[in-house]
Amino acid sequence: MNFLSPLYALAAFAVIAPVVFHLVRRRPKEKITFSTLMFLDPAPPRLTRSSQIDHWVLLLLRAAALLLVAAAFSRPYWDSPMAASSSQSGIRRVLLIDTSASMRRDGMLDAAKERAAEWIRKTSNSDIISVYAFHEQVESLFSLSESLDSKEGQRQTLAIQSLDRLKPTWFAADLTKAIGFALDTAQTDSEAESDAPPQQAELVVISDFQQSMKLDELASISWPKGTQLVPMILPQTPDQASNARALLLEDVDANSDSPEVVSMIPGSAATEFRARISNGNESKTERFQLTWLDSQSKPIEVNPSLESTVLRGKSQIVRVGAIPENATCLELKGDTVAFDNRFYFAPKKRIPKKVLAIEKAASEPSDELSYFLKQVPMSGDKYEVEFQRVDSLQDMNDEQWKDIVLVFASAQASVQDMRRLKIFADGGGHVVWVWDEPLSDATPDLEGIYQQVFGEPIGKITEASVKQYAMLERIQFSSYLFQSLSDPKFNDFTKIRYWKHRDVELSQPESWQILASFDNRKPAMLERKVGTGVWTILTAGWQPRESQLALSSKFVPIVVNRVQASLPVANHANQMRVGDSIVVSEGTRLLNVTGGNSEVVRPNGERAWKADKPGLFALEDEEDKLTYIAVNLLESESVSAQHDIQRISQTGAPLSEPGDSEQAAGLQRQMRAVELESTQSGWRWLLCSVLGLIGLESLWSIRRRVAVA
Repeated sequence: MNFLSPLYALAAFAVIAPVVFHLVRRRPKEKITFSTLMFLDPAPPRLTRSSQIDHWVLLLLRAAALLLVAAAFSRPYWDSPMAASSSQSGIRRVLLIDTSASMRRDGMLDAAKERAAEWIRKTSNSDIISVYAFHEQVESLFSLSESLDSKEGQRQTLAIQSLDRLKPTWFAADLTKAIGFALDTAQTDSEAESDAPPQQAELVVISDFQQSMKLDELASISWPKGTQLVPMILPQTPDQASNARALLLEDVDANSDSPEVVSMIPGSAATEFRARISNGNESKTERFQLTWLDSQSKPIEVNPSLESTVLRGKSQIVRVGAIPENATCLELKGDTVAFDNRFYFAPKKRIPKKVLAIEKAASEPSDELSYFLKQVPMSGDKYEVEFQRVDSLQDMNDEQWKDIVLVFASAQASVQDMRRLKIFADGGGHVVWVWDEPLSDATPDLEGIYQQVFGEPIGKITEASVKQYAMLERIQFSSYLFQSLSDPKFNDFTKIRYWKHRDVELSQPESWQILASFDNRKPAMLERKVGTGVWTILTAGWQPRESQLALSSKFVPIVVNRVQASLPVANHANQMRVGDSIVVSEGTRLLNVTGGNSEVVRPNGERAWKADKPGLFALEDEEDKLTYIAVNLLESESVSAQHDIQRISQTGAPLSEPGDSEQAAGLQRQMRAVELESTQSGWRWLLCSVLGLIGLESLWSIRRRVAVA
């Protein structure tokens, strides 16, 4: 039993009064005068205290009435079983500790452990405490379920012991994901324990809250009622706040003002490289030196030395010249925070692929399809694409077909060539069949060739009647072929005119996708699936004798899009960031070669690998050939400036200071006590009992007087 107003219980001490009154003798009321006493002086009787109580029943009735009155004013109530449950009476406290790469600065993680241990010790024994570490993922150190399963007196000890497992990572911090996980976990665990989730929960986040942390995403969180967020921003020492970062850039164009991240391609025209040094606002130094490191992390001497002055809060582009032979890393010297001072790079080995064109040589080079195709830059960042023209496919062996991904075939291609292309498309290849010859008795029978190759008719093909010129319409800008030209600045095709083209009435139009049409509604570009490959038909050529397509600005992006669509998706990139994932081919080993080591980092049987630290890695195939991959820290983790509490409050998060939850919990318990007392209304029954006792006492007194008389 509890009391809503326990101070009124002090009135119970009034029970002493009836006891005192019963021990005091009363003055006699009746007087009898005797004649023999008339000559004596009057002497009133003295009041004396009795050593015993004569009327116990009256005393008990009166004392009980006073005790019940005091109890009624104290407003007693009985706790319900739910309120008395230890697992539900405490506050649910979730502790989130940042272990991202920025916490690798000297002393940051130790400070976080101290703050966490101090906070845990201040919690109540009945609180449900859980501890999680977060970066881009959330790792459980002492979960809510483990806390609920443990005894009240052990939770604080187990939570503090779990802090010993805290280790910094190289990943970036995702605070929104961590808070969402904590809220979901608290809700799930609470539903597993009771029918109603707790009304009070506290999320404590211990972090450096660097300004690169995306706090705007907190506005998308739906905060449950009664939940409070307590941010604990770790203070930074001058050494921790001083940070700089170097990033290697490729100087492809000496006059360019927008360098890109380094892409070391053998044979590239770029021989001059640049580095961008970014200095923090609170940096303690402005003088830095860049040093090249080899595969064993040993410095490579260069002349002159690469020294530069960068003001606080500024960035500067520094020319570093050509990269020395055997260099795999650029290191920044002079910075007091060393965890992000190395930038790794690796020579990029592009994958060789081929694009083939089948056509016979023409008297005028401009009448050939390949004359314009070989002017298009087909190679990209991942693939080295070689273009080749052949008269026929009869002399090509399987080895020559190995790297071919796309074939352009003119209207001159023979039936034998087209049958070979059908096999190529069935195996996943891409074919573009260009009808670049007007229909006549001297040109191949396109309908017959298609019938013989595919075993089904394509439809009726005729030479279009063009008065002056034809234009394209109904262009599918959502397709891969025109998607890069969908912007209003580039989607004007009215200046491309066709002098000749072929009309086709498709016998099975549902099996074809029309990518573009002529203004007479006849298909200009159409394609269909063939096996696991793609077969594309152009009903007109791009040579000047047929159209203005090859001379327009649209030709290069259309051909490049067609080539890119035929290239396989590369399973890895030469440059990666910590947190990126790649799929390693079966039979290929993944090695960590940083510092000259050759450690296998991918477990057997797993094809996916997620980069968890910076360094130089290598893919070793079955022929012992190595493909290097450089993994670097995400640039945002080098930001040392911090958010403030005001910035966090602007996201709409329910902020509170440490200790506010205790006050809220006390208020909640008081409100619950008022609710229980008002529901039970025990004071009414107590007052009724008092009235009954008073009535009984009155009857007993009357009975005693009557008996005495």
